[in-house]
Amino acid sequence: MNFPFFERNHEDELFKEVFGNEAGKELVAVLSKMFHVFKIIQTPDPYVSAFQEGQRSVVIRIMEILHQDLDAVKRKHDQMKSEHEKRQQQPYS
Repeated sequence: MNFPFFERNHEDELFKEVFGNEAGKELVAVLSKMFHVFKIIQTPDPYVSAFQEGQRSVVIRIMEILHQDLDAVKRKHDQMKSEHEKRQQQPYS
């Protein structure tokens, strides 16, 4: 017997377990930047556009499962970027 609701619920719980901690939230922020969640890149090639939109939709789906909004992910990404820039400015000892 096939129970699609149970399987979907189980899959959602797996996503929450993997991405629900602080490292997972950072990973979602990295993926959202890497796969163009914050902006859509226009290209004359419709196949490239479709591929990029597919990447973007996967990250957005993960965010939906985790009940994360785009602003929270953007803030997390900006925080990580700021911390990275601070580390870059520190002299090596």
